[in-house]
Order: sequence, then structure tokens, then C-alpha cells
Amino acid sequence: MPIFFSSNGNAPSPVGRTVAYPYPGVRGLTRITGGDPGEGIGWSTHRSIITRVAMGHACNFQASHMIGNDVYLYVFGDKLGNIQISGLSMAVDCGCVVGSLWHSMQSLGHGIEMAYQWYLRYRVTKERRPVTVTIGNSTTFQGILVSMDVNTVSEENFLVQYTMTVQTIPEKM
Repeated sequence: MPIFFSSNGNAPSPVGRTVAYPYPGVRGLTRITGGDPGEGIGWSTHRSIITRVAMGHACNFQASHMIGNDVYLYVFGDKLGNIQISGLSMAVDCGCVVGSLWHSMQSLGHGIEMAYQWYLRYRVTKERRPVTVTIGNSTTFQGILVSMDVNTVSEENFLVQYTMTVQTIPEKM
């Protein structure tokens, strides 16, 4: 299990320092990218990681149960789906040294600020192109970015959680 906040030997670690996982990892299974190729939420550009994906998809239909137990089914296609992308944003990366946390946050900003700027750029009221959510290697969804919720997870470690909601566009029948 990774340790996100740890001490450096006997010296205490700076608050909000992210400690790297010491073992090889695999690429995340989920990516969200904007209208420009490669413009997605990520550690190197936003000091943010994706930790959770939730999806909900449903059909648009009407079922009528008649006298005599006949059932009529009217199918109208699929409804808009919902994909929620949740993650964590950190204050600084692994390279932070004692005493430089506030300088780093003042000059670069917190990861949640960068993730929020990404949301502002690609939300449906600003960008008329869909965002792309990729799950695994090839399962992709096109959708519109409609909301972002933010809350503090650990104030002493400057750890913030976010959730972005994408409404997916149904495939044509």
C-alpha cells in the first residue's frame, strides 16, 4: 500500500508532501481528456490523480401491463448516461523540501486549482466539443462535462478530493 505522507528519516516531512510509491506501477485504467489530444487530468500537469469511476446508463422505454397479462413495450433508445470521475489533488510533488511548501503553493498553486482550471476550460458552457473518458485500453465515451464538486479530505496534509460529472451521449441505434 502506498504511503502518501511520511517522514524523511528522523526529520519530519513537510506538510502536504507526496511520497512516491517505491514499486513499479501500472498505468491507470481511466483517463479523461478534453477537446485537445493529450489534454487530460494527470499528475504531471495538475498534481491530481483519478481514484474512482462511477457509471450509470439506462434505457429510455415505457412498459404497459394490460388486462389479460399482455405487456406492451415501447423502446425509445438510450438515456443520457452519467460518469463520475473522482480523484485526489495534492499541494506539491515529491521534490518538495522542508520550508518550501508555501513557496511552491504560492508560485505553482495547489493541484486542485489546476484541476479546476481544466474544468473551467472544458465544461459544457465554455467548450462546445465533448470530453472523452477512456476506461481500460479501448472503451471510450464521449460526453459533456457538467459539474465539479470539491471537498477537503485532510486539511493538515493539504489533500483535496474532487468529483467531475460527465453526461454521456448515447450511441445511435
